[in-house]
Amino acid sequence: MSLLSCIRALIAGSVLAIYSRATAAASAIYDAVPYDTILAEPDVYLTGQRALVIKGATLGWDAVNRLSPDYLLNLTAAFDDTNIADWYPESMMRANVHPYLVKAESGLRSLAQAGRDGQPAYLQWRLRLDQAERVLSSMQPFPAFLRSISPDAWMAACLPSREARNNLMMVIAWYMLVVGVPGGGMFLHPDNYDSGTWQAQLVGTKEWTLCDPGRLRPGESLRSAGHYDTFAPGFTIGQPSASAPGFLHHACARIVAQPGDILVYPSRWWHQTRIPPQEELPPSHPNAGISIGLAGRWVNRVNYKEIAAAVEAKCRDQGPDISLQYKGAAPNPTPEVCEAVRSQCLKAWTRQLSAATGAER
Repeated sequence: MSLLSCIRALIAGSVLAIYSRATAAASAIYDAVPYDTILAEPDVYLTGQRALVIKGATLGWDAVNRLSPDYLLNLTAAFDDTNIADWYPESMMRANVHPYLVKAESGLRSLAQAGRDGQPAYLQWRLRLDQAERVLSSMQPFPAFLRSISPDAWMAACLPSREARNNLMMVIAWYMLVVGVPGGGMFLHPDNYDSGTWQAQLVGTKEWTLCDPGRLRPGESLRSAGHYDTFAPGFTIGQPSASAPGFLHHACARIVAQPGDILVYPSRWWHQTRIPPQEELPPSHPNAGISIGLAGRWVNRVNYKEIAAAVEAKCRDQGPDISLQYKGAAPNPTPEVCEAVRSQCLKAWTRQLSAATGAER
């Protein structure tokens, strides 16, 4: 066993012992699994139906050692004026807060200043194809299980041009860097396009609430996005409270993602995030007070038909293309992408995914 595998095993073993004692109720909602276990039994865990916390998955990545706000600032220099990010100077803990579309460089500098001033702030950087390729080059060695859920194989089969691949990636926000300071985060919501999602925690920590809508009991509802703040006082998950809705205790789990963790959750699951005080690094460290994660979508055998239907609906009922007015905004799918998803991608997904096997958890 390599030294890195030994480190992963030790970390995962100690963390899993804590999880098993402290989150017995949450364990029914997600599996905390060592990375080496995922490598050994991918078909058991990567079903698209279970939420996972994969421990130690990114410990060997170059990004974990090199990634910092300064690194990202240098990265922005390689791209043109369409290098745009969503900047939330007062975070996005409420559903009606809209972003400022700013150059990623400006957003990163503003985020660092917000952290120094003690102000909550959050930045989401939707990555174009060329940007994703550049960022992913630092995510080495790329975990084998992520290669298995990477879009590269089916994109090559159904989207031959780079322009088409880039368009679909931007329409769905396929890859996104999420950077924030304490107090930053996002309101309770499900993702668009019915996609499964994974998020690698690269720098700092992030708190999550994951809610499985399939566990709601008769008469219970998550209401609209942002209606509940699961981090509000009195909303402690796992401890009944007169001020908190009952579903928090049987349909939701609280997770603190540590550097090296990758969260994977199914389509249509609701989630809320918050960045807690970052105390593990001294103030002089380049990453002090910063949380950085990489999020990605996932087409799997559970959701591929729903994703195809969602793209088709967008193709049929397109509103104004706001990306023509606001650089960096999500564009409308192009006719080439609409036809490819309709006639080629769905066939590729059906061929690759409908026959997939694996034990259900």
